Amino acid sequence: MGPNVGGWIVSRYSWRYIFYINLPIGMGLIVLIAILLDDPKARSRPHIDLVGAATFFGAILSLMLGLNHLAENVSVSSLLLAGLLVAVSAACVAFFVRHEREEPNPLLDLTLLKSTPFLAANVYNMMIGAGIFGVVSFIPLYATSVHHLSTLMSGVILTPRSLGVICTSTVTSFLLKRWGYRGPMLWGVSLMAVSTLLLGTPAFGSWRLLGGPWGVAETLAALILLTGMALGIALPASNNACIELMPAKVATITGLRGMFRYVGGAIGISVTTIILHSSATRPRAFERPSSRSASSCSAPFRWSS
Repeated sequence: MGPNVGGWIVSRYSWRYIFYINLPIGMGLIVLIAILLDDPKARSRPHIDLVGAATFFGAILSLMLGLNHLAENVSVSSLLLAGLLVAVSAACVAFFVRHEREEPNPLLDLTLLKSTPFLAANVYNMMIGAGIFGVVSFIPLYATSVHHLSTLMSGVILTPRSLGVICTSTVTSFLLKRWGYRGPMLWGVSLMAVSTLLLGTPAFGSWRLLGGPWGVAETLAALILLTGMALGIALPASNNACIELMPAKVATITGLRGMFRYVGGAIGISVTTIILHSSATRPRAFERPSSRSASSCSAPFRWSS
């Protein structure tokens, strides 16, 4: 529902109204939590690793600021500032790791990462987070700027992705015991890579020829459906991989998995933004459909207001 409602609000009113959606939803959730959830008395007051949280936040923030500053302006001063921010991020990571080893109640249980299966699963989650957020987040911009779809339609074409995730994740969840984890993780990523490649030019033009009378919107929706099906295959496996090795630490493993995925997403969005901004002064950012002339394809991409 989100992309459709968002596309309608942006096309009818303004993008600023998007952020107000969280207010009624948040207030409604607070009311439901107060009414429906029990509030058992805590037997002990948990210790929160504030130092670790602050250091980790500083590492991610410094890295994103460095990458975004590099995307805004490529010059000697910007390179120096970006390098300084990345160095600060690396220093925060080093301090974070050292602190977590000595902290009795760490934010990140480093003992889990010493296990090769856990480390591999979390690296996978970070990479798939970068792929999901770094690519899918820019599909509406790709649809409006390259294929000239309306803002409303750029949200509508994301609906098949959600439907694909719902259907294939349901089937995959029931078949994980038979398939295992490795197979679906590899199949999902492979299908996502193929569908993403088909979104580009000239592959997109070739795919449209195979689609016959389909228009641009229908073809984009079909390819985005494939990406959703790929995620529906990969995510249940990556969500549950390695949990049975330490069932007593399911909560910690779940939090660790989400952390790695969203860190990958933050990095993926920053890297994609760098590519788009740096391409603004070069031949192209998003490639035009293959039916256009070579001169049109080589025109520099301009950000619209």
